Amino acid sequence: MLDTKQTEPLLIKWASREFTNRIQRLRKTSKLTIEDDIVIFFDVPEASKYANNALNTLRKDILGTVKKPTLPLKAKQDHLIVIATENCEFDDND
Repeated sequence: MLDTKQTEPLLIKWASREFTNRIQRLRKTSKLTIEDDIVIFFDVPEASKYANNALNTLRKDILGTVKKPTLPLKAKQDHLIVIATENCEFDDND
């Protein structure tokens, strides 16, 4: 029997994978390689519970996959150049 119940840990893992997949797709469409020196910035609304939990609790897993630091958008310094952006809404509000 397959349990299809969406538990909180499962939804947090989903958000982490979704975040990672979007970074990898942006990297590919921007023709960036894993060796390119980049910093990844994100902005997640406080209401997006699972996305925020994923970024807080699974940051090491995300770093292990994308191999570059991920920082909140408010930490971006003005002299840094934006190469690619993507807007995404996580529909995870209870």
